[in-house]
Amino acid sequence: MRLCDSSNLWDKRMLTVFRGSLTLQMIIATLLGIFTGLFLGDLCSVFAPWESAYIMILKITTIPYLICAVMHGIGRLVASSAKQIFQKGLLFIGCTWAINIAMIYLTVYLFPTSHSQSHSAFSTRAATPINFAELLIPENIFAALSNNLIPAIVIFGLLIGLALMHLREKQTVMAILDTLVEVLTRI
Repeated sequence: MRLCDSSNLWDKRMLTVFRGSLTLQMIIATLLGIFTGLFLGDLCSVFAPWESAYIMILKITTIPYLICAVMHGIGRLVASSAKQIFQKGLLFIGCTWAINIAMIYLTVYLFPTSHSQSHSAFSTRAATPINFAELLIPENIFAALSNNLIPAIVIFGLLIGLALMHLREKQTVMAILDTLVEVLTRI
């Protein structure tokens, strides 16, 4: 009888842990997915339509979540705390941007260009120059959204968040953004 009670108690604790921790659920799902893919491989091809549907659902929510979370996170700050965070994070952001830009240029110039006619599958066109202003500053936010220009979308969210931060009557907008972030997290 005691063994059954302790087993039941363990089950309740595990269910509470799994329900309460989204991070733990994601880690377990990722490990199970890797295990399934590595060891069961082609046997799981029957799940391909479900996999595609799951990825599409993730894509549906990612960009709206990104916009809402950035606007909500920055909009709820007070100007003095935002300035302090900006001063502390400026070095980190600068280094991260420098690394990303360097990686983009290295990727473009890392692959060799062929000077003779070749029958290989890689492209022999010259690399097109990258215009970072077009990549980072959204001329049209809807075009940036439809083309998945994540840097432009983040900059747009930052600008809206900064504008919200300085508004006096922002409780209604912040409540809506808070609700949207919570809803998009649950999907």
